[in-house]
Amino acid sequence: HFFALLRRCFGLLVSSRLLNCSPMVGSTALAVEPEFWIPSRPEDLLGLCSGRRRVADEADQGDGECDQEAERYTVQDSADPAELSEEELGVILEELDADLAQHGPHTIVSHGVFDRLFSLAGRHYLALSPICRSRVVEILTQHLGILIRKALALVDPKASAVATDQLVQACVIHRNAVKMYGWLLHRVVVVSEKERPG
Repeated sequence: HFFALLRRCFGLLVSSRLLNCSPMVGSTALAVEPEFWIPSRPEDLLGLCSGRRRVADEADQGDGECDQEAERYTVQDSADPAELSEEELGVILEELDADLAQHGPHTIVSHGVFDRLFSLAGRHYLALSPICRSRVVEILTQHLGILIRKALALVDPKASAVATDQLVQACVIHRNAVKMYGWLLHRVVVVSEKERPG
């Protein structure tokens, strides 16, 4: 089930209109986060240019590398779960699950949700207890399954033949969300495989 879900996730990205949707020219209805680019390593998602960007702004000079980073999604708050107790981690996981259930699986694109999942699954997964690891995977797979069904309905040509601002905005958000879930689950697989004895 786990790997079938990942295959559906990346299959959705490369085979549907979700991949090709982009803001319409002259659109004023789009207010979404920058594009989520799948990183080669977790550190690539950290907003390392924030201080440099402020210095450049004060000097009225641009910073090409930081300007490029501003166009991509970066994590704003990456806490170390080692500083938290097992009970505190359990509370955080239940809050994440409740937020995604109440507001929809696509809301992983918000920093309040993704940044915490990035810390738990993307950077410090192996530092978690077996119970917390299982809960992280359960939350990701459960809500990704719901997201995929919603995204498939969203890009169904029969659902809407007209690419309205609202539809395009929803496509962009769902595309980012699918990539976030997919990357986090892939990261869990990679680090888990490395942990196995040779």
